Order: sequence, then structure tokens, then C-alpha cells
Amino acid sequence: MLPADIADQVRESDRQVIATKQAIMYEATRNFNGDTTLFLVNKFPMLDDDGNVFALGTIANDITKQREQERDVQAYRDQLAQAEAELQVTQRIQELLLPADDELDAIHGLDIASYMKPAEQVGGDYYDILLIGD
Repeated sequence: MLPADIADQVRESDRQVIATKQAIMYEATRNFNGDTTLFLVNKFPMLDDDGNVFALGTIANDITKQREQERDVQAYRDQLAQAEAELQVTQRIQELLLPADDELDAIHGLDIASYMKPAEQVGGDYYDILLIGD
């Protein structure tokens, strides 16, 4: 036997399908022995040759684990986005550690070329220019 509030929800969705002669889909939460279960409920009318509803069909699928997995995936996506943002900051810091063009131009007679491309998001090489004496 269903609790009164759930029975009322079931009756109301039945009335909606009968009145509109259209299928509906909704999520319903049920508690069984202290565990919450989430269902995806599909209700549809069965029509006779004259288009009158003579019965209702209902298919309910337990989607509890699916929703849990969707939440887990979203949490992983959030963590990945955070890690990517931190890597962008790290890349910028690494770029700021490179000698600036004006520092290099200030050293007369210096002819140097370099190229830095990290193997992944961040590289491990460090460049510096030191002028010792003349």
C-alpha cells in the first residue's frame, strides 16, 4: 500500500494522461526501508479504435545509480576545470620568469635565440640572463 501523498501523486499523473491522452515522463523519489530510490516514470494512454483511453501503461526505471554517477562525473569535471585554471596560472608564472626582451636588448653584443614549448602544460626549464662585469 502506498502512502497517501504518493498515492495522490500517482492518481494526479493518471488523471493528466487520461485528460490529455498524451504520454508523460517524470522523476519520482521513493523511500524503501530507509533508502531513497529515484525512478524515471513513463506513463502512457492505451487508446481504443475510437481514441478513448481504456487503460494506462506505466514503466518505471530505477535511475538512482545513474544520477549518482552523473553527480560524480560533474564533480570530476569541476576538479578538472580547477586543475586547468591552476595550470594556466602556473604557465603564466613560468612565462614571467623568462628574461624580458628589454633585459636582453640592454646587453650589447649579445646574440641569442631560444624557444620554449612545454612538453605538457608546464615545462621545467629555467632561463636567466646574468651580466657579469663588462
